[in-house]
Amino acid sequence: MNKPTNKTLILGAGINNLVFPEGHFLCSWESFTKYFFNTVSPKNIPSTILMEETIRNISLGAVKSKKASRIEQDILFNIAENVKNSSQHQGKKNFDWILSNESITDIISLNFNLPFGIDNFVRGNEIEVKDQRIEFLNNCQFWKLKDESKSKIRFWFPHGNVSNPEQMVFGAHRYKSQTSYLSELFTSLKNEERNILSSAKKTQLKQEFLLKKLSNRDGFSWLAPFFYNELYFLGTSISADEWAMWSALTLRLRNFAKLENRKYEHPIFHMRSGTQNDTSYPHFIQPLYDPSMSYDDQWKKLEQDFRKEINTHCSQSKKNNKSQR
Repeated sequence: MNKPTNKTLILGAGINNLVFPEGHFLCSWESFTKYFFNTVSPKNIPSTILMEETIRNISLGAVKSKKASRIEQDILFNIAENVKNSSQHQGKKNFDWILSNESITDIISLNFNLPFGIDNFVRGNEIEVKDQRIEFLNNCQFWKLKDESKSKIRFWFPHGNVSNPEQMVFGAHRYKSQTSYLSELFTSLKNEERNILSSAKKTQLKQEFLLKKLSNRDGFSWLAPFFYNELYFLGTSISADEWAMWSALTLRLRNFAKLENRKYEHPIFHMRSGTQNDTSYPHFIQPLYDPSMSYDDQWKKLEQDFRKEINTHCSQSKKNNKSQR
């Protein structure tokens, strides 16, 4: 039996609905901005603009003049402290159906808090990109559980997390810079890919095997598993102001633009509700399940499917162990 295709999960605020009580400020970006800024952005205005508006309003009311960067820093530290305090007592729900699934190699979290309420992590080393500019830190750093017997999944935080508030990406000013960072990360990734494909020709190894090796290599950015694995967008609407995600998707499409490269391209799935019809998304992003299903039912179905994969893999491992005796 062939091993299942490697999977990368992209988790948004919706994953917190499975962890936190109903109405918690981490369960949606609307509740998040309402909690911190006492306002909800209109649907036609990106929520990232709220940060800029808040900075402006604080500067107008400040007794002493402060630079926008200092006001932004104060806001981010306040957010980080609140999220950290709120998250530390969560995580009692069992997510072994995700953490124990060996086909899931990477989780990209768009939230500032660690997913599933887990805080027993170890940080991976960042790589050298250009002159190791600090802006690349969040894109080139992964986290793993300290006990790898429970899970070997790498966790990435493109927007940063509460462990380093200064590097958290929240607000249009920081969001807009994500696209340029991604372009440079893409250039570095393509250089690695060319070296691997050149090696494939010399060693007669299959390109698919070597590209999978590249996506699994520790120490690179989240773009590699984003490009070469199946993608599952879970608990996120992929809103119009997720500039980093749309930029990454654009680069992924370009990477497989040539006809001969299409065979290495894996599908992209998105968990969406009935209100998010197919016309709201490009055709290359497939609905994970029937959008008429409720989110609760879709999460249950996903758990069933992932548990089935785990059981299948365990059965296959037992057969392999018997055959080797």
